[in-house]
Amino acid sequence: MRRFFAALLILLMLCPSCYAQEPQPAPHGWVYMAYTYGGINFIVPEDTLLWDLSPSDRSMGIIMIGGNADFTIQLRQFAPEVISVDAFKDKLLNEPTAQVKVNEKDGSTIVCYRNTAASANSELFGIMLEGLDGNTYKISIFTGESEAFDSDAKVWEIAQIIADSVSLQVFSQWPI
Repeated sequence: MRRFFAALLILLMLCPSCYAQEPQPAPHGWVYMAYTYGGINFIVPEDTLLWDLSPSDRSMGIIMIGGNADFTIQLRQFAPEVISVDAFKDKLLNEPTAQVKVNEKDGSTIVCYRNTAASANSELFGIMLEGLDGNTYKISIFTGESEAFDSDAKVWEIAQIIADSVSLQVFSQWPI
């Protein structure tokens, strides 16, 4: 799995003309990550390392996990009958410790939230959207090796940049 994501990352960096629709260029120091089956596309710092998934991770729907000293990122997949974006949004809007922002991008609803009661062991920031395959995807951002989460910690800037970059991408035209 790690090799798959590494190969996909290299393909994303080397073959921008393969996109069905041209994405925004990644800022200096950032690279695109994607999950082709769901069409989920976002950027991460270029020093992000992907980690191997355990059988336990896979059983919880985790399809990607990685990070660097400043942040940890996790991508999970849910069947639509488990949770929908709208149900999750409604749940968050009733949570007093969640600062919620809903974005509409190319006809898709992307729900972003910040945990205002953050701790070193809690999810700090999350993004949820429906993939092109009909499944629900959740990107969770936690502290990195530094465990820094105070208001000026790098993790918050990273989380916001990832959230701003999330989009859906049709990968069916790609030679993979």
